[in-house]
Amino acid sequence: MRPHRLVLENFGAYRRRTSVDFDGLGPLFLVWGKTGSGKTTLFDAMTYALYGKAPGSRAGLERQLWSHHAELGERPLVELEFSLAEREYRVQRIPPYRRRKRGGEAGEAPAEAALWRRDPASGGWESVADKITEVDSAIQRGIGLTVDEFSKIILLPQGEFQRFLEMDSTERVTVLEKLFPVQIHDAVTRLARDRSRIAAAGLQRLTAELDRLVEGRSPEEDQAALEESTTRCATLISRRNDSLEALSQADSALRNAQAAAERARKARAARFRLEGLEAEADNARRRRERIAAARAARPLVRLLDELDSVRKEHALLQDELAARAGLLAEIESHQEEMAALKGEARRRVEANSALDREIGELERAADAWAQVVKGRERIEVARAQLGEVLARERARAERETSLRVAHAQSRVSPEEELDLRQGLERARGALAAAQEQLRLASELDTLARAAAQAEGEAESLEREAEVREGEASAMRLLYEDLTARTERNHARALARALVEGQPCPVCGSTEHPSPAAGGEESLDDPERIRGLFDGARDLAAAARGRAEAAREAAAAARDRHENRRAASPQFPDLESLRSELGLCESAFGQATELVRALEERRGTSGALERQLEAARVEGIQAAQALLGAREALLSLESAEATLLAQAGGDDPAVRLAAARDRRVAGAAELESVERKVREWSEGRERVSAQLAETRRRLPLIERRLEDLLLEQAAALEKAGFDGPAALRASALPDSELAELEKEAEAHGQALAAARAEMAALAGDEGLDTYEQVLESLAESARSARLAYDEISSALEAAQADRSRLESRASERERLTTERSELELRYAALNSLALLLNGELPGRRLPFKHFVLGMYFRIVVERASLRLAQLSDGRYALVADEGSSVGRGKVGLDLLVRDSYTGQSRAAGTLSGGERFLTALALALGLADTIRDRSGAAALEAIFIDEGFGSLDDEALDRAITALDEVRGARTIGIVSHVAELRTRIPSR
Repeated sequence: MRPHRLVLENFGAYRRRTSVDFDGLGPLFLVWGKTGSGKTTLFDAMTYALYGKAPGSRAGLERQLWSHHAELGERPLVELEFSLAEREYRVQRIPPYRRRKRGGEAGEAPAEAALWRRDPASGGWESVADKITEVDSAIQRGIGLTVDEFSKIILLPQGEFQRFLEMDSTERVTVLEKLFPVQIHDAVTRLARDRSRIAAAGLQRLTAELDRLVEGRSPEEDQAALEESTTRCATLISRRNDSLEALSQADSALRNAQAAAERARKARAARFRLEGLEAEADNARRRRERIAAARAARPLVRLLDELDSVRKEHALLQDELAARAGLLAEIESHQEEMAALKGEARRRVEANSALDREIGELERAADAWAQVVKGRERIEVARAQLGEVLARERARAERETSLRVAHAQSRVSPEEELDLRQGLERARGALAAAQEQLRLASELDTLARAAAQAEGEAESLEREAEVREGEASAMRLLYEDLTARTERNHARALARALVEGQPCPVCGSTEHPSPAAGGEESLDDPERIRGLFDGARDLAAAARGRAEAAREAAAAARDRHENRRAASPQFPDLESLRSELGLCESAFGQATELVRALEERRGTSGALERQLEAARVEGIQAAQALLGAREALLSLESAEATLLAQAGGDDPAVRLAAARDRRVAGAAELESVERKVREWSEGRERVSAQLAETRRRLPLIERRLEDLLLEQAAALEKAGFDGPAALRASALPDSELAELEKEAEAHGQALAAARAEMAALAGDEGLDTYEQVLESLAESARSARLAYDEISSALEAAQADRSRLESRASERERLTTERSELELRYAALNSLALLLNGELPGRRLPFKHFVLGMYFRIVVERASLRLAQLSDGRYALVADEGSSVGRGKVGLDLLVRDSYTGQSRAAGTLSGGERFLTALALALGLADTIRDRSGAAALEAIFIDEGFGSLDDEALDRAITALDEVRGARTIGIVSHVAELRTRIPSR
């Protein structure tokens, strides 16, 4: 992560909008100021912009970041432009602040966040996230550090970065796991373990399935049972076919007899239905008369209902007419008051028109003033651009002159090139011959040392075996002595329990002439000593076995050495061969370096020719750019004078705001007056219209009422009803009338159907004689069915048994093959999982911890180089893998080696200034390693807040010089109140 620009407003001590251009400050710069002047606030703003949190000791105080100088409702803002993985981003955050709510009370506004990314094609910003959680996730995923890790490794406030130096091994493991790409190693280890467990579970499952399937039977026994089952199935199929034929004949005879009997039953049922329907003739006639009367009354009932509705509507209209006439009189009593309000509205309109003209003039002046302000900014930019163009032209001319000199010096002659290449070939041949001689001699020497080492190990193991055997013999004697003393203790305890005249619990005698005397001794547990004896004996046997194996290995190593020595030519000693190889390597290196320098000079010459041509083209372009910049500056200065006259000489913003406020107040008052007049006019018109409508509708309703009364009298007389009451008594509801009509129709249809069915079945009623025949045929069919079912069941059982035997044979073959394949796979996976988990004897370190230790040693080596520069060669860092190394762990502790004493010591014993330089070197080494190893974060910037006050003048000079030398492509920012730094760091 590299910052480019920081903007903050109403944040901490920064009341007004403040911008910090890191690109303009350069790669090494100083933020200087007195204590409490707001230097650390810049780092708080940068951290808050990235993480939404304050760093270090100020964590949790995010609600205190709003400037105490800000007014209620003024919004704080932090914005940071930065690059990450070759992409540019801009993040903006609004910390919590106090504002006024709608009810007038003060309340807290929530925090906000947004993230943009620059589009490489258009150069504009495109949105990435606009929610706090999304912004937090995107930034932390890109940087790869938490806010706490960021403040320890990149942003180093008030000496807190020394905490990484003082961490214990466990804390460093946690940080380094996030900084370096070790997740893949951990994932590989878990994958190997999981695959091994899956294979073991699969092997166990297959073995259990095979054991359950076999049940102790051999493959030959299963094959004999399968052949027997196949023969039985063929016999049962033949018997089932014969039984099926008999069953079909019996079922056919039974179905024919059942059809004749069913026709007889249907004929009797049809006759009984017809007789019942004919008995209901009187009820059907009365039902039809009731339906006719109801149908005649139906239209007259609707007429009576309409007459009642019109009478109710006539009464309501009379009441409504009286109420609306009174309301209209009340509204017209306010007519004079409304006339006065209309005059007031006309005066308000004239005043607002005058304000509109004034505001228009002030707005034009404000636009002119805004253009003046922008024009002044453009003038400053144009002046700066003119200065940059002049500076670039001077630099270009100087560069072109130096290019001409360098090009003349870089030319190569053909004779010089031929001599250098011939010398390189001669040096290469001599070096190859020396390397081959040294390789053969080294192999022979290695075999001799291996043989001697194997003999020494064999002698050592034999001595160890003798010692172990002696220990076992001593433990045996100790065990025998302890057993005898334990028996004596038992005898003494028994003697103390004897009572004269009572029988002994051992021999039964009542006389005790000479019982054992003395007290019990305090003894060790015999069983524990026996266990120690057994363990010592086992160790002795194991040691003797290792000694014999070592002696055999030593003999084999000696044989290999003798065989190789007999087959190899005689060489000088290794030191002479190494000296000769060193001379050849030196000669070859010098020849290679000369040829490489030759190629570089040739490439440099061509590059310089291209640069000279580009410089000439650039000179023409620079002259054109200089002329354009001067013309642009003159044009902008002329436009500024014209716009300043149009604006009236100063900023009209205050007058414009006051005029707009008066205009808003006038518009509100006019709206209030016009609303009152409008509401009165609309109310009067609405009530007048409603009264006229009521007066129009009342005569119409009265005429309708008279017409309905005449129509009612004529209808009753025509239908033959005595009056409205008789009419309503004859009427039926629609549902009841429909039900009666449905019953009448159903009776007619049922009667016709019964007569038709009776005619169709005439002559079939006398077929009752089939009852006995049906019973006999049904019994024959049941017997045939039982015989068929019995044979079918036996056949199904035999077929199921055959299928089971066939499936078992196939499954047995499949499981046996799968188990053999899985046994081979499990052996390979289990061995790999044990290795990666650190569970093999002699290899107890897990894969991930091994890799972390490798990364940590690289970090310490790089930091040691930095510390040597910062301490003038006195101190170096050493990775301590001693006390922290255990089963499955790797030590990540640090020691500082002091060249003055030649001893190593803990970092905590350093002085304050020495500890500051050591922690700074460690931070730089960590950043270099992460960048080179392409880890989880790209640390392209480091900011150091204070700590330089603990250094003397010499150490301060050395630290600043070393920082400038080791920064590489990294940005380093220093924050301090130390006045001497102002003279040492020009960019601040």
